[in-house]
Amino acid sequence: MLADKRIKGLAKIVSRGEKRKALQYVHVIGDSATEATDGHILAKARFEPGGDEYPEVYGDDVSFPESDVYLTVEQIDKAFAALPKRMRIPCLSNILVGERDGKGVAIGTDGNNTMIAANSVENSECAYPETERLWEREEGEEEEPMYLRFRIDILEKLLTLMKHVRGDEKDFVNVVMEVRGDDNAVRFLVNNMGNVEYKGVVMQMMRKDEDIERWSEEFKEY
Repeated sequence: MLADKRIKGLAKIVSRGEKRKALQYVHVIGDSATEATDGHILAKARFEPGGDEYPEVYGDDVSFPESDVYLTVEQIDKAFAALPKRMRIPCLSNILVGERDGKGVAIGTDGNNTMIAANSVENSECAYPETERLWEREEGEEEEPMYLRFRIDILEKLLTLMKHVRGDEKDFVNVVMEVRGDDNAVRFLVNNMGNVEYKGVVMQMMRKDEDIERWSEEFKEY
């Protein structure tokens, strides 16, 4: 599998520290679907299956199975660090994900120097939670879902408010959002240990019918 820089975004999602060690990996589900979770947020992305156009810098002992492969954040960082600083060959903006001796490997090269970063834990020993059920709708569920769309600048401003609450403890700061029917506005509270530090409204962009139909299809499965 060829993975572009979006896999680095997934690496930011995984659990950190001593707790939830099973969630400290990026999970490659098959030949392209990849996910990451810390138990609170789950993100998935699809990458380019295969990798035939990638330079053969990895040896015969590396394979590319269509089964579960697990990568650590450190592996991903090492592989990307090996990519060329100036891009001349498009495929070398990606890393290659495979398996060696039953362990996930992340491969990066600039065409001359190669990094093959291997996981120290076998794929069979990594226990990732079943996440497919999170995409399933209950049988008979017919209520029309509501879709919220936020630009990156809006999310950054919400994050700025969260960072500027009173006190030094930020672990329990959260945003509570309220949506009313077909209202395009989303009301929010920035909550800090039960104290409302900010309240406001995000004025949503208008939702076109064709957008809603496309999003509905995307959310059905991944």
